[in-house]
This record gives sequence, structure tokens and C-alpha cells, in this order.
Amino acid sequence: NPAWAAYALLNTHHGVPHTRIIYDEFLEWANWCNETVNGAPRYRIGIYFDTSSNAWEDVQKIAQLGRAAIIRRGSKYGVFVDKPETTVAHLFTMGNIIDSTFSMSYLPMKERANAIEIRYSDPDADYTPQIVAIYSDTYNDPASLPQKTQLQFNAAIPRAQAIREAAYLLNSNKYLTRTIEFEAHVDSFACVVGDLVYFQHLVPHYDDEAVSGRIKEAGNDNGNGNPYVKLDTQMTLHAGTTYAVLVRLSDDTIVEKTVQAVTADTTTDTLLLTSDWTTIPQELDLYVAGKADAYKKKYRVIAITRGQELTRKITLLEYHDAIYDDSGYVIDPRTWELGIYQQATDVRAHEYLTYSKDGSYQSNVVVSWQPATYNV
Repeated sequence: NPAWAAYALLNTHHGVPHTRIIYDEFLEWANWCNETVNGAPRYRIGIYFDTSSNAWEDVQKIAQLGRAAIIRRGSKYGVFVDKPETTVAHLFTMGNIIDSTFSMSYLPMKERANAIEIRYSDPDADYTPQIVAIYSDTYNDPASLPQKTQLQFNAAIPRAQAIREAAYLLNSNKYLTRTIEFEAHVDSFACVVGDLVYFQHLVPHYDDEAVSGRIKEAGNDNGNGNPYVKLDTQMTLHAGTTYAVLVRLSDDTIVEKTVQAVTADTTTDTLLLTSDWTTIPQELDLYVAGKADAYKKKYRVIAITRGQELTRKITLLEYHDAIYDDSGYVIDPRTWELGIYQQATDVRAHEYLTYSKDGSYQSNVVVSWQPATYNV
């Protein structure tokens, strides 16, 4: 189990006291690795280290094989596991992003792989080096440029696990194309790497009508018996469109409320709600409001560094559940299972002319090739 292998490397082999290792996080990771996928544990590895390195580099190599990363939480070691999540821990909007610190970058199309080869040792094939290649549905599309990449896993892992990792990496290239950086004030200090957050800003334009900032007032009776929230800016509501507002309360709880429908286009800074507040937001609590199906977007925190005094620089990568779906790919079969015992790659033919004895030209062809990696 990669989780316990990483724990043992830190504790047993490098002398990190167990009091500095967050056991509960390693246990949660181990349980996830033990979950059954298609009749076998999700993650199993066999690995040895035969080169000079250090504890930090070695433990990250193990963690990568369990789709995780070891992270420092103060003076302790914890774990971030890249798996589907439903809990959103924080909210970043125009209300707590520091002006002029926002930047956004995209993964260029030419760098988005649509095929991948993973080289690994297969414990079910006498620990011999193997290769598995999988291709997305766009690989042979005439409108798409084929982009194949290769990855080496210096470990013994089951073939099914290698296939899942290849699919995960292709999905990541397909869906995770936008990275965001900004600085935020002290209310961002509760964030840790791996957290899911909601993000809204004027630049990405998820919803051109969305607004965000800090609440001026809220309650369960606006004078006519309606629950409401008063924003620090005006918002235009259109008839026939469903709107919602998301609020981060002072205790960091995130609450979403549906806005009452309007019968005519209305511009207002006070939104009437369809249900009462259980906990009434306080002045200056963060909010984002907009079309219910488009006004917020999930991101994953991938880095937190020190910014200016009492600020943090936060890096976010967009989040999609689809990256964890390993179906829908074309997988190279094992050649020996098809009765194919020799294949070649990089086949080249070169023609040259020579004179024959009767003075005429004679065509000659030289063919060269490289044996396929998985020849038997």
C-alpha cells in the first residue's frame, strides 16, 4: 500500500517521529488505496531505491504512485490525495482578492497530450519491463494534432493500475487547462494545499452578470416577511432566469440560497430569497451571486506561498470530476495475447539507384527499423 510505504519511509528509515506525521491523513489515504476497483485494490506498488537521494524526494516518488503528494503542515507531514471531492472549503471573490494581483494562464493546445505511453514493471508478467499505451478519442481526428507523451514508473504496478493512471493524466491534459494566481488577505490563511474552493472574478467571465464582494446586511424579514441579503453592488435580474447567492459565513461555513424569481427585469442591490437563513450572515461576509447554473466554479488549491506582509499568494487549478473517469479510451492490447511475437517501430525505407551490367539503372531499397519495446 503506497500510504504505509510512505509512512514507513519517513518514520522507520529516515527517523521522522510519529508525532510529526499526521496519522489520520495517512490512514484515510491507505483506506482509499485499499478500495476495490474491478476486483483488485486501487493501488499497490513494489519499489526499491538504488540511487542517492533524500527523504523528501523518495517519499514523493512513492506518493505519486498512489496519486498523492506529501505536504508539510507546519512542522508536521500530511498528505494531499488527488481524488474526487465534494466538500468545498473556501470562497475567493472580488471581495477578498487583492487588487492587481490576479493572473490567469492556459495550457497551450500544442502541449495537451492525447496519447500516452507508460513504462513500468509488471508483477503479473514476472516483473519484466512493460509498456501500455492509451489513446483519446481525438488522437486520430483529422482536425486534431496527435500529441503522444511518455512516462516512466520506476516501480512494479499492476497493468490495470498503469491504465488508470494513463487515463487520469490524459483527462488532466484535456480538462485542467486553466491556472489562476492571486494574493489574498488573512482570511485565506485557513486554506491548505488540496482544498477545493469556489472562485469568481470579473476576468474569466463564467457568468457576465455575476457579482461578488462583501455583504452589507442580511436577515429573515425585509419588512414584508421575506428573507433577504443586501449586497455591496447592484445586480440585474431577468425574468425567467433562476439566480442564486453563495455566502461564506464568519465561521467559514458556505451557504447557498436561491433568489426569488422576478416577473420583469430588475436592477437591485437587495435579493429576496426563497428560504430563511439558518444562520444570518454578518456584515462583510463574502458572497457571490449570479445565474444558478453558471455563477461559481470549483478550483483546487495547488500551492500557497508567502506574499506581502499578512497576505498569501495562492495558486488554483480548475477542478473537474471528469478527470477521474478512466473509461472511453483506446488501450493497446498485450501483443502476446494476440499471438503477435514481433513488431517494429521507426521503420524507414531508402531507395538508391545503381548501374547494372547492361548500363541501365537498377533500383535498390534499404529498410531499417527498431524492435518494439514489448517484443517477445
